[in-house]
Amino acid sequence: MPAVPAAPPSYQPPAALTDLHILDLLELTESQERAAAALAVHQSSVSRSLQLMRREFKLVPRLKARVCRAPRQPRWPPANFIVAGHEQFQRKLTNLAAVIDQQQPDVLALQEIGPDGALQALQAALSTSLPHASSGIGDGRGTRVAFLSRYAIQQQRDIQPFPAQINAVQARDPIFDDAETEEDESLTQAMGRGGLEISIGVDGEEVSLLNAHFKSKLISYARRRPDVPGSRFQPRDEDERYRYAAYALYLRTGEALTIRNRLNALLSGGSSAPNPRQGLGREKAVVFCGDLNDEPQAATTQII
Repeated sequence: MPAVPAAPPSYQPPAALTDLHILDLLELTESQERAAAALAVHQSSVSRSLQLMRREFKLVPRLKARVCRAPRQPRWPPANFIVAGHEQFQRKLTNLAAVIDQQQPDVLALQEIGPDGALQALQAALSTSLPHASSGIGDGRGTRVAFLSRYAIQQQRDIQPFPAQINAVQARDPIFDDAETEEDESLTQAMGRGGLEISIGVDGEEVSLLNAHFKSKLISYARRRPDVPGSRFQPRDEDERYRYAAYALYLRTGEALTIRNRLNALLSGGSSAPNPRQGLGREKAVVFCGDLNDEPQAATTQII
């Protein structure tokens, strides 16, 4: 009787990628237990990887966090601001409100704001008066960008579809395209989390503010049982890993182009044909803020 061939070993990414992946999941979930569950490994494996990264890269713990990053100014680092467990949310709310009250901003730009009254809860917890609020279009989880302002918000604009000159980009594998529809469901032509623009009046001058949260470098994988099983945070093989790393970069680039297009329109007086080469609009009061999820020298940051 012929021997039954052994099943091929399951895919394991290189050790360095695994450790970095665990570190990102820790920052996202804020818990070794939840990171271990997402990776389908024991908590001790997560802990060992974390200790190894601390020693190898000389990382230091961040203030009031279970995660560590390269040394920098301590701050309260909530991975998101979502109404989930009451005790955890109240702890985030108290710490975040204390930092904001210390700074006493005139306008506050926020990212990773969840649904279910999270923005209103933060607004009510502040001693600093920021009575005017505006929030953008959320992603699949409902998280979004938002503004709180001491000044009345005169206008609001949602920014999500790519400009007309920018084609759709691939966001997941072609298997997710439904052959029975005209649309290609593996592509996207919009920001994952919508950008938000508001205008306020300061001493008689109109000030435009834009807020955006670009696609993160934490790779997630599209799943659909039974044909595409697995964890959203774990690749099935090396081919899938590099493809989805590219899809994330495509989306972040499209988001940067979308915001740059709107900035050009504002700086050129809102006309339909901006001309940045002539420096049109440089006297305009325009502020862009957000989480770009990359370094200042990154190509997507330089587009902005």
